Amino acid sequence: MNGDYRGFSAERIDTSTSVAHPARVYAYLLGYSDWYEADEKVGAPIMKDHPEARRSAWAARHFMQRSTYYLAQLGIRQFLDIGCGFPMSPNLHQIARHASPDARIVCVDNDPVVIRRFEAELKGSPQDRTALVYADFTNPGSILKAPELTATLDLGEPVALCLNSMLCFVADDDQPYDRVAELVDALCPGSYVSLSHPTGDFRDMGKVVTSYNTPCGTGPLVLRSHAEILRFFTGLEVIDPGLTVCHQWRPDVVVPDIGDGSGPKVDSSGIGALVDSKYAGIARKP
Repeated sequence: MNGDYRGFSAERIDTSTSVAHPARVYAYLLGYSDWYEADEKVGAPIMKDHPEARRSAWAARHFMQRSTYYLAQLGIRQFLDIGCGFPMSPNLHQIARHASPDARIVCVDNDPVVIRRFEAELKGSPQDRTALVYADFTNPGSILKAPELTATLDLGEPVALCLNSMLCFVADDDQPYDRVAELVDALCPGSYVSLSHPTGDFRDMGKVVTSYNTPCGTGPLVLRSHAEILRFFTGLEVIDPGLTVCHQWRPDVVVPDIGDGSGPKVDSSGIGALVDSKYAGIARKP
């Protein structure tokens, strides 16, 4: 397989920013600058009603970084990152490549603004072995059959399927459990599924849900219980410490200091379940 970046021209994609998108609201909450007025209208009320929202968002971000590095240390060399969001350094593909220079990554998102930004970054790194797929999680076939994916990943070898902070934006009517199962079925034994997901188990999240579900918001934001989130791992072997709050998932995993160092620095350690309000975990396909 050729190791070069595989992409497509994003020039033909509509990049309207009049409606908020989860990836850009997430960037707003983290403290990055990749957001627009519609995204601020969603994020600002959350920050006002939940003063620790930034640390909570970073708990999920730090889980993504730790879980990616952990999986790479286990020997995983292929990553399928669905709902990848903006390439905020250090991002999943950077961590995977730092841990294993021969790692191959496919980044999937349904936000054309994300795709265009990611494409611009990857064109500056011709040996990154990272591909972009403009597709939606609710149509797994469009992801699995995308030429960018089939040219980059070998599904006959273990893959880490990464579903970080994105399943909460899939309504039950869109059958998220079935969609995850379709993706897992396409992976070989020894593959892994990594996910994080907000919950209402610890505090009232009604105002957060309302902010996302406004007319200019991303909608829907679906909170799920521990049992409902654990159901995404059906048929898989959940690894220690199980499905736990984000900041408590293997906090001893130390991710090397990589990236350009230009992003915000937020400590999410020890924030407690009430502030965190998200579960995270990894499971293995036997």
